[in-house]
Amino acid sequence: MSKKDERARESQDATLESSDCDGTRLSSVLQQRFDVLARLERGWDEHDADPVDPSVLKMARAALSYLVARSFPEPAPGGIGAVEDGRLDISWRTEELNVFCVLDTDEVCIHAVRRGQETVEKELKGDLTERTRALQDILVDLLSVRPSTSF
Repeated sequence: MSKKDERARESQDATLESSDCDGTRLSSVLQQRFDVLARLERGWDEHDADPVDPSVLKMARAALSYLVARSFPEPAPGGIGAVEDGRLDISWRTEELNVFCVLDTDEVCIHAVRRGQETVEKELKGDLTERTRALQDILVDLLSVRPSTSF
């Protein structure tokens, strides 16, 4: 199977996968956003941008499903976007907290600023499962101050 065929199959798998292992489903609006991101092809920005890697989409879906299962709100669909080099950005903004995550195939970078407190910056490495679990734990910790607030 060629690299292009593998990527197409993985992209299709990422499109179909909309819940994590505990069955929590993301909203239809957010699922549609992930579907759009999964269908991006090389040059989606009318230049030479890479599509988002399917494993990155899988990690993001798993982390967000984990948060939703614990009564945290989803980020707004506009808070999830592709970056030209194949990475994925996810952000939440509230009156007191801004969280910005950059996910790629090798690492996850998290930058968070809580009003009146220091900036938190983390880099997560390891395999996909390790990075997903670490991302979930950090996001729960950061967002637990206001779990019912809409982002």
